[in-house]
Amino acid sequence: MNMYDRRLAARNARLAYFKKRSVDRLLADNLTSPEIEGVLAGNPLGLLPASLLQASLKIKVPVWIDFPPRDTIFDYVFLQWRPQGSSDGEYKDLQLEVDGIKVPGPAPAAGTLLEFFIPVESFTDSNGNVLNGAYEFRYSVKSFNGGLLSSSLPVQLVLDTIPPYGSTGYPEDLVLPVGPVIDTNVGAIKADIPAYDDQAEGDKIGVFWIKGDVPDDISGLTPIGGYQDVPTDKVFSIPEAIIKAGGDGDFFAVYILLDKAGNDSRIGKSHLMQVALGPLPTPPLAAPTVRHADDVSDDLIDREDAFAGVFVDINTEISNWKIGDVIVVQWEGATLLPYPIIGFPVSVPVPWLTMKGQYDFTAGDSQDTAVKYSLVRGSLPFPSEEVTIKVDLSKVGPENPGEPNPENPALGLVTVTSFTNETDKIVLADRGESATAALAPYVGIDKDQLIELYWAGALVGSHTVDAEQPGDPDIEISVAWADIEKGGNGLVDVWFKVSHPDFINAEHSKSKQVDVTAVDVKLPDPVFPKIDTQLNWLNCPSLELTDDGSYGVRVHIPASAYLLEGKKINIKWTSYTDTSNTVPLTGGELESGELTVSKDQQDNGLDFWVRPYETYFLPIYGFDADNDGSGKVEYTLEVAGQLYTGTTTVEIAMWGAGVSCPIPPPIIS
Repeated sequence: MNMYDRRLAARNARLAYFKKRSVDRLLADNLTSPEIEGVLAGNPLGLLPASLLQASLKIKVPVWIDFPPRDTIFDYVFLQWRPQGSSDGEYKDLQLEVDGIKVPGPAPAAGTLLEFFIPVESFTDSNGNVLNGAYEFRYSVKSFNGGLLSSSLPVQLVLDTIPPYGSTGYPEDLVLPVGPVIDTNVGAIKADIPAYDDQAEGDKIGVFWIKGDVPDDISGLTPIGGYQDVPTDKVFSIPEAIIKAGGDGDFFAVYILLDKAGNDSRIGKSHLMQVALGPLPTPPLAAPTVRHADDVSDDLIDREDAFAGVFVDINTEISNWKIGDVIVVQWEGATLLPYPIIGFPVSVPVPWLTMKGQYDFTAGDSQDTAVKYSLVRGSLPFPSEEVTIKVDLSKVGPENPGEPNPENPALGLVTVTSFTNETDKIVLADRGESATAALAPYVGIDKDQLIELYWAGALVGSHTVDAEQPGDPDIEISVAWADIEKGGNGLVDVWFKVSHPDFINAEHSKSKQVDVTAVDVKLPDPVFPKIDTQLNWLNCPSLELTDDGSYGVRVHIPASAYLLEGKKINIKWTSYTDTSNTVPLTGGELESGELTVSKDQQDNGLDFWVRPYETYFLPIYGFDADNDGSGKVEYTLEVAGQLYTGTTTVEIAMWGAGVSCPIPPPIIS
């Protein structure tokens, strides 16, 4: 190259340099790079939190040189971006205004940052989905004087709304050791985190220890130790304290991956982990017993037993049990609901539907039934030995809608016709005469079935089925007057029972109430078990030591057809100073108040104590010249809606030769 050419090249180089320096200065002085609010630090450069992509992005720009001097003059700002690495001509305007954003003068104070917004629609597609990717962002200014469009240096912008494993994928399961978790390994439970293809710098993980079913949304739960960096060795230890705090049960270790932009993955799960902490029982546990089929009963469960209530009893305390443990019974393969243990013995009720469901009605008769149980801690079972019992639920007659209640409404009701043709009534004109009870042949009636009629709870007649069928004339059974009389007045329950020699289970009809008013009710008189039988009076040997330490006289109300369990009875005693029951002893009245008759009293009669001796008997002695007195006892019972009374009077001669009765009294054989 000659000298001229060399000088020309040098001149052109200097011109190019100064031109570039002028452009760079213009860009640096007038159009500084924009600031996008919320950009995260670190890599990748320009990453925005996904949460910011739900609304317009805020852009901050310093005031540039040669700003419009007046508010009637405008510069126009264009917000622009393009995919990273594209050529300059591919920038796309992001603002909605076609001609740019109007910026009026005059210039604000030095250092002021102008704020612009990228509308949310600008970075989403027509379906509202974010246009994920890396972009270069800048702004350009078209000055008010019609000058050239000046552009800022670009900044990098990364939009990312795609979570780890993508928008539709599920993280692979955590890998946990084989359970169960017990005291010996509770401190060594580690979860292996599966590797994933799109792992990136800044990814975090949240691990949760969840009891029972994993909810679809766990965003309200706090992960163990908070969200933390994904371990480099992909191993996460479940702290012993977390496991112990969760207690016994079925658990899952689940996790969520969170990328730097804040996108969280779907829930990654694990296999079920059984947790059973504390000292454990040692199987096999002792076999249970079954109430009504044990060594104190008939070794067989029938329908009456089922109605009374069948229980699987565990009488021996299980070692190492604790509150929270449950008993799960298996009845011939059917599993009952868990039953909590609060102490021993434990009695687990067996539902009728379970007993019925495991009984083979086609085979009928008595059937072997296997019964066992498990103590379950969490979901870890400790099984017992098995016991085999007998069950017989076979029956005669129609289906019973109220089973196992032996009362079967499908049998129908009896109809009672009196001697004078009254229906379901026995009136005064029927006194001394028998009545007739009739029942319609029921569905399921069959040869050799035995129909037994009950009046006021007593068996009063029967009929053996021969060839009767539903729709045939009624079956009639006679009721003798003696049985009617024994049942007494009132609304008397009348019903029938159906049985068969080949079936252990019997059923009975619902009761029909028959209104009886023909019986002459007479209550038995009270008696004195320690009365002097020769003189028929109460004397010193009539006194007995009572349960409160005092001495008194026992009054006995005899058992009768009217002294029935549940009935209310009132008893009254009165002491008299004379033998004709005319001068009451002051303070000599004693009343029982309303008492309820028990089953034992129904069977054996009722005793009532007149005590103490010092109050009801001693004051008679010396009251007048003869020292003798009397007493009256009366009791009332309601029969058929009316009150009836039983009464006895007795002479009292409680003294010796010149003295009252010594205490304790003499024993005379």
